[in-house]
Amino acid sequence: MDHSLLASGNWIKVSVEESGIHKLSYEQLQEMGLANPTTVSVYGSGATLLPEQYSQGYIDDLQAVPLYIHKGEDDLFGPGDHILFYAKGPVHWDFDEGSGMYLHHLHDYSWKGHYFLTDGKGEGASPEDAVLSMEAPTHTVTSYDFLDFHEDESYNLIHSGREWYGDLFNVNLSEDYPFYLEGRVEGEPVNIRIVAAARSGVNSTFSISAHNEQLGTIAVSGTNLSHYTSTYAYESSGQFSYEPDWDELDVTVTYNRPGANSQGWLNAITINGRSELSFSGNQLSFRDSRSAGPGNITQFMLDEANSGVIIWELSDPQHPQNIAYTLEGSLASFTLQTNGHREFIAFRPEGNYPSPDYSSEGLGPMANQDLHGLGHPEMLILTPELFLEEANKLAQFRRENDGMDVAVVTQQQVFNEFSSGTPDVSAIRNFMKMFYDRSGGTGNSCRYLLLMGDGSYDNRGSEGRTSS
Repeated sequence: MDHSLLASGNWIKVSVEESGIHKLSYEQLQEMGLANPTTVSVYGSGATLLPEQYSQGYIDDLQAVPLYIHKGEDDLFGPGDHILFYAKGPVHWDFDEGSGMYLHHLHDYSWKGHYFLTDGKGEGASPEDAVLSMEAPTHTVTSYDFLDFHEDESYNLIHSGREWYGDLFNVNLSEDYPFYLEGRVEGEPVNIRIVAAARSGVNSTFSISAHNEQLGTIAVSGTNLSHYTSTYAYESSGQFSYEPDWDELDVTVTYNRPGANSQGWLNAITINGRSELSFSGNQLSFRDSRSAGPGNITQFMLDEANSGVIIWELSDPQHPQNIAYTLEGSLASFTLQTNGHREFIAFRPEGNYPSPDYSSEGLGPMANQDLHGLGHPEMLILTPELFLEEANKLAQFRRENDGMDVAVVTQQQVFNEFSSGTPDVSAIRNFMKMFYDRSGGTGNSCRYLLLMGDGSYDNRGSEGRTSS
């Protein structure tokens, strides 16, 4: 790509805090500065964490996001109408074959995902239709895997690395964590995975219970408290099964402290249960681990639906596909191959949905930029906005005294084009690799990279620090 999409046109940057359907009205599009909302389109990939291995894929500039455009009875997008799109928040779920559970992962560098809106690229496209199967189903799904988690990011134990912990078990040695299992299937167990850490001179344990029923313990190794070079704390995890009698689930974690110098921390609790595949509210995300497997053909049956409900397949969130379901009464059904795990979302076009934030600092109308249009600078200075003036002075010095071709870019400019506006260290790597690839093995690749600023373990500003 020779030039970035952001190089020309009118662009608005927005942010989201969670995955799901998001809504922007015609009036909001006007308010944020789009002169022609009838040709609105959305670009970006939200809070998708870039792979650290370049061979696993990368983001090169912005990709279009399929839209649902509600035009009303006149079939014209105007006042009173709105657009809907699926946005990716900072929590990602993957199925773990070893534990048989879906496990959550937080974005390492941001609490938010970002997208870009414009009115200069034509009306945003609708999702393509998913390929359904006409074969006889091997599985029929009337319930789905319910997912929930608890994870606070309050303590970085050694002020280094990306691992953060939540509740401290020191004075208060027991904590209750409530969960609500919406649409719980009676007789189905709930799988509970807990990750905790402890710093103790001897081995210690956490006791896990639900509604006063003991489920088991998590054993954590001790460490040498008298040597600062010893491992500061050890982490351990446990997986438990519990069959609740009601929709409320209270998980209790208790640290069995063996001594006054011992302390523990909770990392995360992950919940997997089974819920009825019945639609209530405005949107429902669902998936089914039991029907995923080579050669499987699965019929999904969503109850409490109507002809206005829309279902998208989200296995690739960047490219949702529309499901052309069959409706019999209030039962929407569709059949497709489930060789792997597939994710879906059902939603109502006229439901209430969160709107992306477009008024906070760093959001709203943005200046054009074109890092993809840079030639082959000999030196790149990458700086936070805070040090931009000093970076430009240094660049000019190198130009005048060393005859170097120097380009100055800000961190946020790199993030905008290489990680959808969301901070991600791999975006800097991908930006530099662009020059390496363009050189074709010649000496024209960028030879020097200067990073201005200060490194920090607090990538997301959990302790109130400014970005580094």
